[in-house]
Amino acid sequence: MEREKGRDRGRERDEGEERNIVRKRKREGEREKERAGERRRKRHIERNSEREGGEGERKRKRERERRKREKGREGEKVRKICRKIKAERGRKKDGGRENKKEERFGRREGKIKEMDRRKVWKRVKVNRRRREKGKSENLEARGLVKD
Repeated sequence: MEREKGRDRGRERDEGEERNIVRKRKREGEREKERAGERRRKRHIERNSEREGGEGERKRKRERERRKREKGREGEKVRKICRKIKAERGRKKDGGRENKKEERFGRREGKIKEMDRRKVWKRVKVNRRRREKGKSENLEARGLVKD
């Protein structure tokens, strides 16, 4: 005969068993409330520490937004550089007409390949790192150029 959680299916629960189940549910509810309270307290602590200049959730959010905007600007830079490259390629060699060999190998001059875009991104990323470290400021400002 199939048994359901250690007791016969047909048998009714007696009062003791019923009380135990009720107690168990109550305990679980209390635990859940405790956890919720803990989360709330944590959030308040975080916000307070944020007011004192600590690392808080709002500060992190602002930082994330700022990075997203910067990345958008970098994307614009990349597109601009790629446009320049395209224009440059168009001017090369006999007024921008591709020669047949290059056309055959899929290297048309006016076309910018994904690879180039990736290289440009890398360049932009490296420049950003340098800027953050303060290495890409102009040399006069850093006092490295003697008049």
